[in-house]
Amino acid sequence: MYGAPPEYDQLQQAVKRQQETKAAVDIQRIFRGYRVRNYYKHFLHKWAETDKREAALHIQRAYRQHRARLRTIEAQPGKLREETENFARQYEEDSQYKMLEKQKRWERDKQQLLDENREAAAMIARIGPHVEMYEAFHPKRTGPTKTEVKKAAICIQRHIRGWLVRKRYHRLQEKAKRHADSFSTCVKMYRQMLNRIMTRHGVNRPTIPLVYSQLEEFLDRKNKYEKMFNKRQFWNEIEVSELPAYFKDCEHYPSEREINEAWDIVTKGTPANVGHALKKKEVVEVAFQIYVPSGTGLTQQETRRSTWLNPIVNGLEGNKYMGSEQVEETDYKTCAAVVQKAYRERKKRQTAETKQKTNGDLPPSTNGSSAGSEWTNESREEKKVRIVEPSEGDEDSLTYSEDQQEEITSDNGVLDS
Repeated sequence: MYGAPPEYDQLQQAVKRQQETKAAVDIQRIFRGYRVRNYYKHFLHKWAETDKREAALHIQRAYRQHRARLRTIEAQPGKLREETENFARQYEEDSQYKMLEKQKRWERDKQQLLDENREAAAMIARIGPHVEMYEAFHPKRTGPTKTEVKKAAICIQRHIRGWLVRKRYHRLQEKAKRHADSFSTCVKMYRQMLNRIMTRHGVNRPTIPLVYSQLEEFLDRKNKYEKMFNKRQFWNEIEVSELPAYFKDCEHYPSEREINEAWDIVTKGTPANVGHALKKKEVVEVAFQIYVPSGTGLTQQETRRSTWLNPIVNGLEGNKYMGSEQVEETDYKTCAAVVQKAYRERKKRQTAETKQKTNGDLPPSTNGSSAGSEWTNESREEKKVRIVEPSEGDEDSLTYSEDQQEEITSDNGVLDS
């Protein structure tokens, strides 16, 4: 620009370069999206063709097996073929005979019922003037029949269930407005998130039916996670170091390993630094990755592992009851005895499996893993139990000695308390 300072020209050039860069990025993004959509459509078409081909092969295989059995029968020697034909003829005659016997039995029961009704009518005709007395002791049934009562009950239940479903549907519509513009958009978001979670947990071809109770549970939990996020957020972000406290506010107690694994899966390997800030969407998806919704069909026993430090019993976390009145304090010696007993049982089971493996008859392990997967060093026969109190000078410190001195170890080494 004529008469303008050089800084203005440089600024104009920088703005122009930025606009050109943004336009180039947009062009690449649109083209890559176009390529991916075309590939996805081609993949779906190929998938459908594969299913049709498998169905056709299955029908052809069944028909060819049927034809092969017929040819086998036709190719039998004369005597064997005659026996087969006699068997088929006898089977058909037996079937017809059974059908005739069944029909005769029906006719006999029907005739017996008619005779009984005829005798009752004749008895009433003979009584004469005492018909009123007979009818007093044998009143005719009045009111609706059982069939009518059943139909009325079904009609009432149908209307009640319809009213309950419509009430839940309207309630879901109100809840969906907090998370999306419309109910259909909310359902789409729900299915997309569940599809990602099920795929990450190894479910092949996940199917997500729309069940109102499961959708409502998902929206309630999502609303709860977002509320807890809003309490701790600063500029719509929270740091990675605040995740344990955030989950505690949500009444969840995952281990640090579970949080790191979920973060690694959700962010596809992005390292979670201590000062890294998380958005609301990322935190909510990490929470659902650890605590899967009921709509996935997965349970806590399938997606999480119970450990000594973070026990999970019937889907309930043991750390939730730490400091609660429902949990009673126990003696330290009792805890040590439980750990020692569990170790001895495991050692005895592994010894038996080792002997069977030596003999060449190894049964499958009860926990689904190979024998000795938890303890690989079988040569450590001489071990010692060592349980150390926090204060080493305490007189209540325990030392157990056995005939074979054993050492209680956890996954991380010697058990020290």
